[in-house]
Amino acid sequence: MKHDCIRIGAIGMCLFMLTSGAIAAGPTTVAYHDSSAAILNKPDAWFGTDAGIKAVDAIVAAELPDGGWEKGYDTGAHAGKEWANRGTIDNDFTYTELRVLARAYSATHRQQVLDGFNRGLDFLFKAQYPNGGWPQRFPLPDDYGKDITFNDDAIVNVMHVMQDVAAGTAPYGFVDEARRAKAKQAFDKGIDCILKCQVIVNGKPTAWGQQHDAQTLKPSKARAYELPCLTANESSSIVKLLMSIDDPSPAVQQSIRSAVAWFEASKIMGIRIDRPRDSNLPKGYDQVVVEDPSAGPLWARMYDIESNRPFFCGRDGVKKWKLSEIEPERRSGYAWYGTQPKAVLDAFPEWAAKHGGSASR
Repeated sequence: MKHDCIRIGAIGMCLFMLTSGAIAAGPTTVAYHDSSAAILNKPDAWFGTDAGIKAVDAIVAAELPDGGWEKGYDTGAHAGKEWANRGTIDNDFTYTELRVLARAYSATHRQQVLDGFNRGLDFLFKAQYPNGGWPQRFPLPDDYGKDITFNDDAIVNVMHVMQDVAAGTAPYGFVDEARRAKAKQAFDKGIDCILKCQVIVNGKPTAWGQQHDAQTLKPSKARAYELPCLTANESSSIVKLLMSIDDPSPAVQQSIRSAVAWFEASKIMGIRIDRPRDSNLPKGYDQVVVEDPSAGPLWARMYDIESNRPFFCGRDGVKKWKLSEIEPERRSGYAWYGTQPKAVLDAFPEWAAKHGGSASR
């Protein structure tokens, strides 16, 4: 789950601190990764420069012995023993390192980079549950880190790496045939898990939770303010992944159509979210719902599974029905509303036309 990162200037960018070109040797300093982390935007030639080599070597040096990277791996940012010495897919870790190492190896063909990439990919193979899901952390901890983790698009981003490795998409053309076959198998198992995790309410498939129990596949609780729910944000990323499949099975197509229908039924019109500055509050600003007839659509981060009502929750773990009812720190410290499903709704007619059937949802 994304935590606060170091704010750089007014734009608040969260970046790899190793990408400035003036880094010291040793492990990289990362609060959390942004999927557009600056190192991934470097030109190919950069990976052969002294700065690029040092940066990539720092990533390889920080890899855990069994592959994978732990959260905040040289900052002490992990929260106690449940995070230490465990590879994680939380906050963009591990799959981001794999993306970096893939680009670096394609550009430089250095053996230690290939070895680091292979260890990391093998770690993801090993961490995958037999049912196709991935835990947030591995080896498995005793807390919510063992749950199947859709939160912050963790599994979706792992799946995109598997999809690209299996297809040999650049920069993964160097991956050996055995690992490409394993990636295809891992991707297919992941899709099967996604379909089985789609929550059925009153006989109808709807959306997905932020995390799901690895045994029952039902939405589960993580931190105190992350109760079992249907989530619009992560569900939209799941549907985009399903829509990226070239030849979707009937089950995948039905899953997409059902989720799109849920997005339509769950959109919220007539409100906007304002963030007025307030130096007296923990975050320096508040987050408030304002009625605005011209605004929308928005979707809540969390919906009650049975009633489909948006809900909110503070650190007391008590479900509330208004954002204003939770404490200021959590009120402004979480993305309670978003617009992510709109991109799915916009893309759906073209997808439906491509794959037959009505575009009605």
